[in-house]
Amino acid sequence: MKKKISPLWFIWLLPLMSLAAAVLLLAASGLPYNKAYVIEDAAYVQQLSHQAVPESLTLLDPVWGSITIDQPDKVLACYNLIARLPYINTDADSFGRIRNRELRGTINFLDRSNIHFSIYDNVVVDGIVYSDASIQYEASQLARELCQEFYTQDSLSRLIDRYTRIVLRTDSSRVNLSTTAKNQIKQEILECSLLSGDQLSEALQGRGRSLCQIEIYSDDSRVDDEARQTPQVYASIYGNGLCIVNDVDNSIGSDMYLLGGLPTIFAMLE
Repeated sequence: MKKKISPLWFIWLLPLMSLAAAVLLLAASGLPYNKAYVIEDAAYVQQLSHQAVPESLTLLDPVWGSITIDQPDKVLACYNLIARLPYINTDADSFGRIRNRELRGTINFLDRSNIHFSIYDNVVVDGIVYSDASIQYEASQLARELCQEFYTQDSLSRLIDRYTRIVLRTDSSRVNLSTTAKNQIKQEILECSLLSGDQLSEALQGRGRSLCQIEIYSDDSRVDDEARQTPQVYASIYGNGLCIVNDVDNSIGSDMYLLGGLPTIFAMLE
């Protein structure tokens, strides 16, 4: 006959169960739950940074103003360069100016703090200067690509609206554009086509001679009591309607090519 087990057997196990529960509570109390920890590991921080998702990129140029880029590939290209910068704040001399004007930018995120940077003699990220020669070439290429984002019909139209000193120059005359003429030219520029590739090659071959230039001065500052003689941006107009825009102070990526009727300008030349 089998021995009958007492229905109160579990009462004997209560002390053991209590001890096990206490051990589990003590172990759980050591987990990083609802607590903030400082981890002194740059590689770990970089890994967390790579998990963030950049949403857009805001750029600020002293002449062209501000634009926002939301194309994922262009935003990621900028973010990837920033993320690859070495964790060293160096005081070394510059290895060559990256750009003639300081380009400021902000990488905007959904799930973390934004990153603020600038490109000029060096790359500066959130106040830390990086001047390592190994990133100089990449930084120059990035700056070139970012600057191209300013060279559109919309940006040029806003540029004409932004500054008061807009001059139409020919071989024999210089005329300050009136407000009416500026408004008409702005609209005509918006209707132009932005050229590249085969279309650009064809337009360049048939452009003919330069008829005039539109000169845009970003300030009215005077040197030795004379107005500044060099425009920051100028556009050469050709007989076939080709308009070549050059950003004088920008040493990289400074050309934009538009094609359109521009009837207001041609009427002023008659």
